[in-house]
Amino acid sequence: MKNFIDQRNMKQSNAAEVFNLIRENGKMTRREIADTLDISWGAVSTIASRLIEEKYLVEVKGDAVLAKGRTPFCLEVNGDEHFAVGIDVNRSGLSAVLVNLKNRVLGKWAAEADFSSRELLTNGVTDFISEVLEHAEGHRVRCIGVAMQGVVDSEKGISYSLPGCKDWESVNLAELIRDKFGIPVYIEHDPNCILYASVSDSSEDTLLLRIDKGIGMAATLGGRILAKSGILEVGHTCVVRDGRPCMCGRHGCLEQYASMRGIEKASGMEFSRLAEAARNGDAKASEYFNEAAKYLAYVISNVSHLLCAYNVLLCGDMCGYRDLFADKLTGILANSAPNVKVSYTDVENAPLGAVLIAIDRSLEQIDI
Repeated sequence: MKNFIDQRNMKQSNAAEVFNLIRENGKMTRREIADTLDISWGAVSTIASRLIEEKYLVEVKGDAVLAKGRTPFCLEVNGDEHFAVGIDVNRSGLSAVLVNLKNRVLGKWAAEADFSSRELLTNGVTDFISEVLEHAEGHRVRCIGVAMQGVVDSEKGISYSLPGCKDWESVNLAELIRDKFGIPVYIEHDPNCILYASVSDSSEDTLLLRIDKGIGMAATLGGRILAKSGILEVGHTCVVRDGRPCMCGRHGCLEQYASMRGIEKASGMEFSRLAEAARNGDAKASEYFNEAAKYLAYVISNVSHLLCAYNVLLCGDMCGYRDLFADKLTGILANSAPNVKVSYTDVENAPLGAVLIAIDRSLEQIDI
């Protein structure tokens, strides 16, 4: 079949291109837009008029002064009308942000998450979204982005598995939320979301590990998130042959030695109590954190060499205890991977990254 783009699709594509250019640059004149995109001033003016009418853009005075003291008018994203919601679904709880199309956070919320069944969790998620949407009343919510643990197909909007929720299997979460609220929904793996929101220089190849009850990983290469359903499940790579049994069915997985849940299981102690003992000088308790540092260092070294990505971000609840393992981790890496630079970021970036990804995907075309 012959592929073609009709006039309507072309208008939507051009509108999206104009709007996203203005988002990237803050504010621009019509002439600057026309010169940058190499389209006619008349076409830009027509698109701009429709985007203003649909309240995507506003017209403001520019900074430059033209001949005879005139100040040019610029186009700027309207931050008061179109909003978007980002949600992070995690065993440690639900979190959400409301942002405008200038990527400014307008509010943050948190709630408990009940992982005891699929029904209770999905009901909890939709109730939570309803609460957040109440704060956007009177404004158009363009899209919802959802950060998910486990195996995710972001193109189909399906969450195939969710650690800790036993009857969660192949849930079309995007469709479920969209049908309830009538808003486009985009699902993404949570480490990808954190990385997307955390990396200021997208050209720098970066690895991110989220370490809490489980371990997730993301990578950006050549300015793009490395995305495919089920890849980079580094928590289930083997670090000890015939080692501790893992919930995935294998033995010796990294999660059993370097995640909070794995360390709790191995030590037989509540994690916070174990950490307290280690901080008080208990050698046996300290050994669990030394072990975690060792195996994390091995995996980081191997993956960074494989992908030639030497900027590494760590985040997650486990990083709140990094005083117990960070020095040993960096010490091992100094010998095995001296090019690797380790720093820490915040899991609060998960809902923000989810909504930024959702906005970018939803703005691939704008209906004017």
